[in-house]
Amino acid sequence: MDSAEARTMALRAISQGLLRPDELWDLAWRCGQHEGSPVDRFLETTLGGAKIHALTTSTEASAGPSSEQVAPPPADGARYEPIEDLGSGGMGHVLAALDREAQRIVAVKRLNPNIADDPVLTAHFVREARLTAQLEHPNIIPVYDLGTDADGKRFFTMRVVKQRSLRDVLRDRHKGMEWPTVRLLGVLVQVSRALAYAHSRGVVHRDVKPANILLGDFGEVYLADWGLARVHTRGVLAGHPDAGQTRPAFGGSPGYIAPEVLDGTWDGRDPRVDLFAMGVVLYEIVTGRRPFLGDSADTVLRANAIETPPRPRELAPDCPLLLEDLCLSLLAREPRQRPESSTAVAERIEAFLEGAKERERRGEEARGLCARAREAVVAYERLEQERDALARQARELLPSVRSWEGIDKKRPCWELQDRAADADREAGLAQARGIELFTSALGYDAASKEARRGLADLYWSRARAAEEERRLATQLYYESLVAEYDTGHYAEILGAGARLSVQSSPTGARVVARRYLERDRVLVLGEARALDCTPVTEATFDPGTYLITLELPGYRDVRYPVLLGRGVHHQADVRLYTESEIGDGFIYVPRGAAILGGDAEAFDPVARLTATVDDFAIATFPVTMGDYCAFLDDLDRGRAGTLARRTPHDLRGSEGRIVHRDTQGRWRPDPHIIEGEARKAFPLDEHLEQVPVSLVDWFDAMAGDDHEKARRFDRARRDRGTGERSDAFPAIGEMRGGPGR
Repeated sequence: MDSAEARTMALRAISQGLLRPDELWDLAWRCGQHEGSPVDRFLETTLGGAKIHALTTSTEASAGPSSEQVAPPPADGARYEPIEDLGSGGMGHVLAALDREAQRIVAVKRLNPNIADDPVLTAHFVREARLTAQLEHPNIIPVYDLGTDADGKRFFTMRVVKQRSLRDVLRDRHKGMEWPTVRLLGVLVQVSRALAYAHSRGVVHRDVKPANILLGDFGEVYLADWGLARVHTRGVLAGHPDAGQTRPAFGGSPGYIAPEVLDGTWDGRDPRVDLFAMGVVLYEIVTGRRPFLGDSADTVLRANAIETPPRPRELAPDCPLLLEDLCLSLLAREPRQRPESSTAVAERIEAFLEGAKERERRGEEARGLCARAREAVVAYERLEQERDALARQARELLPSVRSWEGIDKKRPCWELQDRAADADREAGLAQARGIELFTSALGYDAASKEARRGLADLYWSRARAAEEERRLATQLYYESLVAEYDTGHYAEILGAGARLSVQSSPTGARVVARRYLERDRVLVLGEARALDCTPVTEATFDPGTYLITLELPGYRDVRYPVLLGRGVHHQADVRLYTESEIGDGFIYVPRGAAILGGDAEAFDPVARLTATVDDFAIATFPVTMGDYCAFLDDLDRGRAGTLARRTPHDLRGSEGRIVHRDTQGRWRPDPHIIEGEARKAFPLDEHLEQVPVSLVDWFDAMAGDDHEKARRFDRARRDRGTGERSDAFPAIGEMRGGPGR
C-alpha cells in the first residue's frame, strides 16, 4: 500500500468514526520518525486537507507528481491552460494555469487521481473551497472559481501565493536570519484581523499555527488552510452544509489545541479556541520556542492539556511586559479569561506597536542628540590639547623674559597665556555642551547606552582632573556620577583594587607592608602586613599610600614608599645594599617614581608629571652652613674669585651673600642669618654653623668635577666627624656630594 492509499483510508476511517484523531496522530508519529517532523507533516497533508495553497514551491510536496497526476492540456476552448506544476500534497495537486477569460495566472487545485472519485473526500474538498470563497478578506487567499472538468472531477482556482510560512521565518531565527519582533507582531495583527472577520461570519478556523500563516514578498499575510474550520451560524455563509451546526468537533494540531477542545467541553461555537492558538504563536515569537513540548504526539497533547508553560520572561528576560501579559491571557486555560475577541487582540498588539514606533522615533531623536554631543566632545578634547600646548609654550618662553624688560618683550608670553585661557574657557563650554546634549538624549530615551556612556566618559575625565589637582571631594562627586551613568565600562575600574609585585636583588628579602593613615592631620603607619619573601607577585591591596619594608640579613633595611592607585599594578625592583656600601649618616632611597607638579594652588603651577629617580643616598641631616663653608675652604684656597661666585647668594650679588671670609681667610656664616627674636634664643656664633645652607642653586652645587667635588666634600665632612665616604657604592657616593640633597 502506498502513502496515498494510506492517507485515503485514514481519512475515510476518521469520517466514519472508525479511528479517533488522537490515534491517527500517534500512528503518524510512530510511522514517520525517520522523516524529521512527522506530526506536522502528516496533519498538514492528511487532517488539514490539501496543504499546498497554490504555492510556487512546497517543502511538503513530493519531488514532483507522477505523470498520471498532471492534468492533460485543455481541449480547444478550455478556460484554463496549464503552465507548470506547483506541487502535490496528501489530497490535492496544484498547478499554475492561464485563465484565458481573465487573462491572468491562477492556481488550479484538484484532488489527486487516486481519491478523486471518493464522494466523502470530494465533499470535503468542495466544502473547503466554498467556505474559503465566501471569506472575502485581504488576509485570506481568495478563491476565484469552483467547477467540474470534462472528466467530472471537481476543482477550484485561487490566487497564486508563494509558500513561505511564519514557521519558516521562526526557524530562520535560529540561523541568525532574524525578523525584528515588531515585524512579526505586524504579521499577528493581520492574522487577528482575518480571524475577527471569520468569527463575525460564524467560522472558527481551529488550526491556527505558524505553518498556516503564509507570507508574501511584499508584506502580504494570509491565514490559510480552512479545511478544519467549523461553521455555526445559520445563514451567514449561504448554502454552506455546516450552517447552523453546533455540535463540537475534535481537530487541530498538537500544541495549539485549546484545553476545552481536548477535554471535550467545547461547544463548537466559542471562537476563543483560535485565540488560544494565537497565544501559542505569540509565545513562539517572543521566546523562540513552543510552550508545550514533548518527544511524541501523545506527550505534546498531554502537555497541551494539563501543563502551564513558563512565563515568557523566564525564557526571554527582554520580553516586554505588555507582550508577556497578552501571551499569558491568550493561553489562559479558562476561555473566559482570554481576550474577548480577535479584534481586541489586534488592538492590544497595535497599541504596543504604536508605543514601539514612538520609542523608535524617540530613539532616533536621542541618536541625533548623541551625534551632536560627540561633536562637542571632540571639540572639548581638541581645545584641551590646544590649551596644554599654549600653556607649555608660555612656560618655555617665560624664563627668557626678565621682570624689568619692556612690554614688547613680555607681550608674546602674555598672548600665549591669554590664548591658553581662551582655549580653557572654550573647552569648558564644549564639555558642558556635550553633557547637556547627552542628558537631553536620555530625556528622549532613558535606556540609551550611547548617551549614558558619553556622560560616564565626560564625568570620568572630570574625576581624573580633580584627582590630579588633589581635590578629593570633587573627585568623589564626579565618580559617583560615573557610577550612575556607567553601562559597565567603568564598574570594574571603580571597584578595582591595586596590585603590587616586588623584585629584589638579591632575592629572598622579607617584605612587610603598612598603610599610611591620617590621624590628627598627621600620616601614621597602620598595622603591618607580612607578604611573601621576594619575589612577591601581584599581592592585592586597597588603593592608598603604603610603606613597603624589605629586610634581608647582611643588608640595610629598605623603606620603599609607594602610591597604589585604583586598578594599578605597581612593579617594584629594589636593589639592596650593605651598611658599608651606604655609609653612616646617609639614608638610602631606592629607585622609584616621583610625582612632580600638578598643584593647582601653587604660583604659576606646572602640569603634573611622573619622573623615575634612580637609587641615591641622602644625608640624614641637611648640609649645614658649617659643612658648606668647610667645602668652600677645601675646594680651592687659591681661587678666591671663583669661590666668590660659588658662595651662597641671592640676586643682589655681593650684598646678598650670607658667608664671608674671616681674618684667617676661612669661610664663615654671616651673623645676620639669625636675627631678631631668634638671635636671643641662639646667641652664640657656634649656632650659625648649624643652620642649613641656603641660596645655593643647581649650577653652584654642580660646579667643578662631580667626582672630585664629592671626594672633597666627603673629606671635609669626615674631618668634622660627620660621616664616612663609601667607595663601594659610587652611584650613591656621587649623588650625596651635592649640598642640600
